[in-house]
Amino acid sequence: MSSGKGKSSFLSALTQTYAVQVIALLAGIILLKILAGILSKEDMGAYLVIKRFAGIGYPLLTLNLGVSLARYIPLAPERSERFFTLGSGILTGSVLAAAGGAVMFRAELSVLLFGSEALGYLIIPALQFLYASGMQILSMGYLRGIQDFRRMNLVNGLFAVNALFALVIFAFGGEQDLGNYFTLYTVINLSLNILVLRGPQREGRLAKGSRTGAAAETGGGQERAYILYGVSRIPSVFFIVGLFSLPVFYSSSQISLEAAATVGLVISIANIYQTLGLPFNLLILPGTSDLSAKNDREGIRRNAGNVLDFFFTLPLLSISLIILLAPEVVQLWFGEKYLDMVPYLNLFAPASAFIILYSLLRGMIDGIEDFPWINIITSSAFAVLILSYLFLDRFEDILMGLVAGFSVSLFVLGGTTAAVLKRQTGVQIFSRRNMLSALLAMVWIPAALGMNRLQGDLGFWILGVLKLSLAGGVLGISVWVYRKLEYDWVGMLIRGRRV
Repeated sequence: MSSGKGKSSFLSALTQTYAVQVIALLAGIILLKILAGILSKEDMGAYLVIKRFAGIGYPLLTLNLGVSLARYIPLAPERSERFFTLGSGILTGSVLAAAGGAVMFRAELSVLLFGSEALGYLIIPALQFLYASGMQILSMGYLRGIQDFRRMNLVNGLFAVNALFALVIFAFGGEQDLGNYFTLYTVINLSLNILVLRGPQREGRLAKGSRTGAAAETGGGQERAYILYGVSRIPSVFFIVGLFSLPVFYSSSQISLEAAATVGLVISIANIYQTLGLPFNLLILPGTSDLSAKNDREGIRRNAGNVLDFFFTLPLLSISLIILLAPEVVQLWFGEKYLDMVPYLNLFAPASAFIILYSLLRGMIDGIEDFPWINIITSSAFAVLILSYLFLDRFEDILMGLVAGFSVSLFVLGGTTAAVLKRQTGVQIFSRRNMLSALLAMVWIPAALGMNRLQGDLGFWILGVLKLSLAGGVLGISVWVYRKLEYDWVGMLIRGRRV
C-alpha cells in the first residue's frame, strides 16, 4: 500500500468490493422490507431466529475453515482444491450428523429456538439454510485465497441477489410456508456454488507469493496447519455470533416472537453497520501481514492512525443521523406496525459507531501478531452482555434492557479493539483533531432529538424533507470541518489526491 501502484491497486479493489457490498446491503434491506410486509410478526421472528442460528452454526460445522482458505491457499496454491474439498467434506459430514440429532429431538429444539413445539417443522429447513450458508462461506474463502477478487465480488453480489430471487418465487409460488423459502434458497445457493467453482483458477498469480508458514510444511502437515488455523479462531466467531444472537434467542424463548422481531430488527441494523467495514477488513489483513513480515512498524502505525482518524469522523457522525431519520426509515422500511421500535433504535444509535470500529480494525490486529487477540476482544464484549442480563429486572421495559445491554457490549467491543491496536502499534488515539471531531458529532445529537419532537405535528413527507435538509447540512458542515482539520480521507474524496 505504500507505493503508488500498490496503493492504486488497493483502492481499486476496495472500491469494487464496497460497490458489491452496497448491492448486497440493498438486497438485504429489500429482503427484510418484503418479508416484513408478507409475514406475520411471529413468522418474522422465526425467520430472524433461524438467521441467528445459522450464524452460530456454520462457523462451528465448518471449523471456521473459510478463514483458513483465505490464509493458506496463497501459501500452498497447489493444494487449493484439496483444502476446499477437505472443508466442504467436514461441513457436509457435520450437517448430516446434526440432521440426525435434529430429527430425534425436533420438539425440544423447537422449544429452545422458538419457544413452541408448533414450529418444529422449521428445524430441518433451518439446517438446510445453515448448510447453504456454510458452503457460501467456503466458496468465498476459496476465491479470496486464489486471489480472484473480481470473481469473488461477482459471486458475492449473486449470493445476495439469490435471497431476493428465492423470495420472489416463494411469494408467488403458492403456499407461503417459511420452510419452503429456506429450502428454495438452499437449492439455488448450492447451484450457484457449483457454477462458481467451475471457473478457472489463478495459480500463476499465487505462485509469486511468499512461501512461508504453511508452505514450509508438506503433505499432512499443511492440512493440519490449515485446520488448526481455523479452529484456533472458533472462540472469537462463537463470541461475536453469540453477541448478535443471544438477545434474539432470549426474546423468543422468554418473552415472545414479537419481542424477538423487535430486538432482531435492531440487531439486523447493527449487522448492516458491521458489514460497512468488511470490504476494508478483507483487504487490510494481508497488507498488514506483509508490513509485519517486513518489520515496517512505522507503516503499520501510519495505517492504524488513518483508520482511527476515520472513525472519529463519519462513524461518530452517523449517531445523530440514525436518531434523526429513525422514524421515517422504520416506517418506509418495515411499515407503521414497527414504529414502536424507534426508541430502541435511538438507544442503540451511539453504539453503532463502535461496531464499525471493530469491523475496520479486526483484520489489522490479526495481521500484526499471531496471538489471537480477537478472542480476548470478543469474549470481553460477550461477557458484558451476559452480565447485563442480571439487571434486566430493573427495567420496566425488558426489551429496553436487552437493547441497552447489547449496546453497552458493542461499546466494549469497539473500545477493547482500539486499546489492543494501541498496545500493538503505539498509535495515538485521542489527538486534538479527533477530540474536536468527536465533540462536533455530539453537538448534532440534541438537534436530531429536537427535530423528532415535531413528529405528529407535521406531515410525514414535509417532516421527511426537513430532516433530509438538516441531514445534508450536518453532513456538509461536518465534512468542511474535517477538511479544515486536514483528515487524509477528505483530501482523497474532494481533490482525488493519494495519501
